[in-house]
Amino acid sequence: MNKRRLIKASLWTTALSPFFFASCVDDSYDLTKDIDMTITVGGDLSIPGSGTEEFTLEEIMDLEDNSVVKTDAQGNYALNKADTTETDVEIDPVNINAPASNPTVTTLDFNTPAATNEEVEAEVNDVTTDFTFSKNDVTTDIVSLTSADVDFTANLTLSFSQTSQNVDVITLKKGFSIEMALEGQTQPNGLVFELGDSENYGIKAGEAQTIEFKNDQEIRKGETLKIPVHFKRIQNFPEGQGIYQPGHFKLQTNVIANGTATTPGVPAGNIQVNLITDTEVPDITLQSVTGIVDPKIDINVDPITVEGIPDFLKDDVNLDLENPYIKLKLENGSPGQM
Repeated sequence: MNKRRLIKASLWTTALSPFFFASCVDDSYDLTKDIDMTITVGGDLSIPGSGTEEFTLEEIMDLEDNSVVKTDAQGNYALNKADTTETDVEIDPVNINAPASNPTVTTLDFNTPAATNEEVEAEVNDVTTDFTFSKNDVTTDIVSLTSADVDFTANLTLSFSQTSQNVDVITLKKGFSIEMALEGQTQPNGLVFELGDSENYGIKAGEAQTIEFKNDQEIRKGETLKIPVHFKRIQNFPEGQGIYQPGHFKLQTNVIANGTATTPGVPAGNIQVNLITDTEVPDITLQSVTGIVDPKIDINVDPITVEGIPDFLKDDVNLDLENPYIKLKLENGSPGQM
């Protein structure tokens, strides 16, 4: 009987044991209650010390607008300080004096076996006039040229004089052409030009360097037919032209005439007329160039002061620079490309 009572007592004691331990907890060490887990860094930056989630600067500090600490779209932070230094670089313009006049005289033979009142023809075959721009003291800042923008008007001129018989007028027939090309050019359209609005001549279809007469053009004795041509660009320089060596510029152009000339009725025999072709060219300026330039650039970079650093980065903090760079920005203030 005593043995049975002892067992009952033991079971009772076991049943009360959970209550016994709970009632003995010291509240000052209870980890289920609020405990300040803040960690202080550098004396003035406090961050939470619990948990395993990643913290970013955005969550733990309020950056001023002028702070050099910046964030990007991915939430990365870095010291960011930019400064500018401006240096003006000028390249001397290339001014070239007009070439001397170089007229070409070609004899046209009007032959008839008998006197006639009909027009008599003579052929103009590859009659070539040339003009050459040359300058030997061009700035050496320009190393080579691919193209040059220009803005000048040259006049192509045609006139005649006679060597025998009296001829008052000759006519250059519709389809008469004048081609302008760089001497020795191997690529098309070395000269880019345009013509004024005229019903008498225009650019030949498919041949951008050739002027073609739309109508017959008369030239009377003592008069000159002038065709104004407005040049816009020179490009695709052949070897030996453009900047062909430091400080030296050359531009040599051929003007080639082809077509049919006529004169009114003549007596029997041979009548000769001298056709005179020439160009009136002004001084020119290379307004802007595309090519290689090598100007002298003197850049003095002032010391860069970094301000607005958060206080916690000021006390004996070593920062690693990652990907520092200097950005060089060049701007061309000329009318075209340089």
